Amino acid sequence: MFYNAPPLKIALNSVQGFFLSHSFRQILIFAVALVATPAAADVIDTRPRASDDDLRAALEDIRERHGVPGLAAAVFDRDSIRAFGLGELGPSGNSVTPDTRFRVGEVSILFTGMAMGALVADGSIPDTGELRELAPEIDLQNPWAAERLVRVADLLAHRAGLGTAHFRDVYTTSRGQPLLAGINSAFRALRVEYRPGEREHFSALGPAIAAYLVEKGTGFPYEKVLARLFFEPLEMSASVGRPSGALPADAVGHSSTGATSALPLNFVTAGGLWISAGDLARVGQMLLNRGRFADHEILKVEAIQWLEAPANDAALVPGFRHGVRAEAFNGFLFYTQTGALPGFLARIAYSPDLGRGYLVLMNHGNAREALAEADALLRGQIMQALPAAPPVPSPAVEAAEIPSLAGWYRNTNPERPPRALYQSWLGVARMDRCADAWCFATIGKTAVLEAFDASRLREAGRWYPGWEIQVSETGVSLNGASDRWQRVPGWQVAGAMFAAVFVIAGVLAGLVLLPAWIVSLVRWPIFDFHELLPRLLPIVAIAAVVAFQVLLFNTGYPALGVVGPASVAILVLSIATPLLALLALAASAAGVAWGLPRSVTLPGIFIASAAALAAIAMIANDLFAFQTWNY
Repeated sequence: MFYNAPPLKIALNSVQGFFLSHSFRQILIFAVALVATPAAADVIDTRPRASDDDLRAALEDIRERHGVPGLAAAVFDRDSIRAFGLGELGPSGNSVTPDTRFRVGEVSILFTGMAMGALVADGSIPDTGELRELAPEIDLQNPWAAERLVRVADLLAHRAGLGTAHFRDVYTTSRGQPLLAGINSAFRALRVEYRPGEREHFSALGPAIAAYLVEKGTGFPYEKVLARLFFEPLEMSASVGRPSGALPADAVGHSSTGATSALPLNFVTAGGLWISAGDLARVGQMLLNRGRFADHEILKVEAIQWLEAPANDAALVPGFRHGVRAEAFNGFLFYTQTGALPGFLARIAYSPDLGRGYLVLMNHGNAREALAEADALLRGQIMQALPAAPPVPSPAVEAAEIPSLAGWYRNTNPERPPRALYQSWLGVARMDRCADAWCFATIGKTAVLEAFDASRLREAGRWYPGWEIQVSETGVSLNGASDRWQRVPGWQVAGAMFAAVFVIAGVLAGLVLLPAWIVSLVRWPIFDFHELLPRLLPIVAIAAVVAFQVLLFNTGYPALGVVGPASVAILVLSIATPLLALLALAASAAGVAWGLPRSVTLPGIFIASAAALAAIAMIANDLFAFQTWNY
């Protein structure tokens, strides 16, 4: 029996010894407790710069330190715009200018809110109109239909209770399909998960449905509506999507591994806007001037008031409005939008009380710290020498609720495959008090969160856009740096960590056994299934798991959804991997019945169980059979 070979016994004993050792227990405790050392960070100097050259130098310092290829920014008031372009568009080496177009993600929702506000202001669509009556063709599943229907005002305020839109819902390979078809294809997220109107729960589907209502209310495609209302009157080069292809002045998205492709969106209205810093600043000016630009009325005052209005009396600061988000800084109210798509980050903020605003666009999707620093720097420029403002009403975090922040959190931000699989296991964090601050520890990093004002947390001296605490009947959630963290019981975290360690150990055990199996092939007849199957199938199953994940990591989008060698191989493996795992478990159990020694059956059962656990996780993350084709 090849499992009895002395080298293999040594290897198995070494592996067993490691898993029982004090070192491994310490590693496991380290992983489960998520112990990480807080990294020191410099406090960002947000003092007003004396000149445009000084401000440009400060922005350039941020760009270079964080490896952002290109950055565009602007500071504006009711009468003037100061715009900057720094770095490069992409591999071409061309310089970024204020006219360079960036993909701005959820900043697109601002335009949907303005268009819907125009229709509400002129009475074309009632604010309290019910979606079931206005658009019955949308396949919405609302368990609360008898009590509370989804209304127009709920959609852009993210109070419709819609489910989270996952990667398969947001991105597509079917360019140019009608908006209604794209919305209904995301049928999993069209189920209402919370009673409409009761709580904020971000979903990309809400703004997409609002955009469809704009189409239906005007009788024109959404892209043409925006062009007529905003792009043409403001003399903008912006576009929803890129119907004519990439322009020479378009920025190229980047990630930590290099340039990325511009993934096509299933509903382009929820994040497909391409716009320059100069154009977006003109939109900000128009909003500050209550709908007027260069003596022309672009929007009625009532439309902007609806855009900025709270969804109900309980919707205070911070919180979503109807296309913007209300936030408070030093007592002043700002309306903001922050966008994040693969390869790009964007943020705009303006304050009607101050009559000023700012924005920043980046072509690096992982440069969240750079976005936070640029946000703080630009905000500092417009808040210089300001009088004290009356405090903006905000939901207080009572002293009794503060301890409830401590605990385990799971990252619920939707990821593309296969990262979604690993996020389900390793996307966890721990919140605890540390000295006079809060420490938010993820695997490999601890963020020090200090002195929050119920709307904002400061990480290592940097004010991060979007950090907030929400307390509801479902528990505590913490949103920050484009991630959404939901409070979960500790046993869920322990189970996820155990599953991850178990599968990794199964892969390592398979690597240890594979060479010995190959060497021992000649030692027994290849058609002796009693000897062959309990040995062969567990290793083949774990190898299929590894091959499946390697292919997913190395197959870029949209190749995943296009018929070709890689996508067909992924489809075949997505079906074969769970089947092989089940067969391997059956073969290992049969080996016990056939009287094979434990040195054969126990490693086989262990490896097959690891493969089966990985297969179950794949199925749970929609990486099984023909669902893979949706990516």
